[in-house]
Amino acid sequence: MRGYFRIMLNSLKNFVKSNIQKIRSIWFVITGQLWFTPLLICFITLAILLGLTYLEYSQSFLDDIKQNVLETRLNNSKDIAVALMSSMLTVATLVVSITIVALSLASSQMGPRLIKAFIANEKTQIYFGLFFSASASAFYLVFLTHWEGFARAHFPLLTILTAMTYCFSMLFVLMFFVNHVARSCMTDTMIENVSQRLIVDIKRLVTNQGYLTGLEGERVKEAADRPKRFKYDAGDIKARKTGYIQFIDFNPILKTLDKYDAFLEFRFPIGEHVLQDQILADIYVEKKKISETEEFKDDIDTLKKKIDIGDAPMRTQDLGYSIRHLSEIAMRALSPGINDPITATKVVNEQIDALSLLFKKDYRLDFIVDDNNVPRIGGNARSLRDLVGMSLNQIREASFTRHDLNLYILKKLRQLSELAINDRQRDMVEEQIGYIEETIALQQTDSASKILKDEVKKSRQFAKSVR
Repeated sequence: MRGYFRIMLNSLKNFVKSNIQKIRSIWFVITGQLWFTPLLICFITLAILLGLTYLEYSQSFLDDIKQNVLETRLNNSKDIAVALMSSMLTVATLVVSITIVALSLASSQMGPRLIKAFIANEKTQIYFGLFFSASASAFYLVFLTHWEGFARAHFPLLTILTAMTYCFSMLFVLMFFVNHVARSCMTDTMIENVSQRLIVDIKRLVTNQGYLTGLEGERVKEAADRPKRFKYDAGDIKARKTGYIQFIDFNPILKTLDKYDAFLEFRFPIGEHVLQDQILADIYVEKKKISETEEFKDDIDTLKKKIDIGDAPMRTQDLGYSIRHLSEIAMRALSPGINDPITATKVVNEQIDALSLLFKKDYRLDFIVDDNNVPRIGGNARSLRDLVGMSLNQIREASFTRHDLNLYILKKLRQLSELAINDRQRDMVEEQIGYIEETIALQQTDSASKILKDEVKKSRQFAKSVR
């Protein structure tokens, strides 16, 4: 029997290890929904109350107290349970109403992504779980006290006291929830939450060696051009539908490529929007005859299913997900209707902080290799230059006439250049300084633009001095 369980356990471990990225992707989807955590808390609460009820049913240590104190109060308990359930349903409705009103007002300023971020917030889900589990507890009390035979034979004193205390505590939790909603709708809090997710994603997806991969372990090799021996075009993989590339299951793709000694080169990185039947990746082989077999064509066709395409981007394997979110907040803050450059500077701070972490890790694109260390997959992720541009380009363009914000961006770029560990990274910083210089050249000459030009010169000199 032990050997059987050991085999089952090893099989489970191997399954989890080989599908860790797929499991993580599903986990992100589930935990990003508002129903999962509240439902889990409700089940846990009801399980505890059922356990207490069973304890009172099976043990007699409270029988004397019940008989002397509460034997004649069953009818009162019924009334209390009904009133408690009504109160908890009112509280739950109030919580939903507060949330809808607050999010409606805040989303007009920070965009619809605010609602998604609020729903995915762990604290929000826990609060909703507490309120709805309290309602479920009150409903359970009504059921228990109206079960005449059971209630008279085994009066559920401990269960009633526990449920009543739990429901009463929701009044205090409600105050904390209102504070949480108010803070969540603040721009600064929103930026902090998104930037924290970005830092977590960088630490999760980018190793200390600087490579990005969807696999566990060191399964990459420094990328250059496609290996020359893969010179024959053996076909392509097309998008099954229109949407965003959400997730790539690398393990089965690697096995297929290893089987035919092939190389897969993606045209679009994870997170990019693609159209139905658009070519996502090209397949190259060393021996052309292999690609002409029906087995090869069938196996390559099944690889389409290993590339998940959905209606919205996901952060499972996409470093640009949270970067785009931060840029969107800054763009809205700089719109004429809002005109809030302070929020934009806050976003710039967080973007530069994330880029500094990528610089420290020396993030770079690499080929994903098979078990024999042969390059098999390339082009599946965004380059460091792409991420730098994604972080600053839109903000810089939106602040075309805002010299104060451009001055601030230059200041942060100088700080970033200090942390650059190689010329490749310094070139990217100088490239951003050059873009600001081009922006100034398009504007009319005034005192502010002259100051900005001087700052550009200083920034260029500083970037060169740290080489």
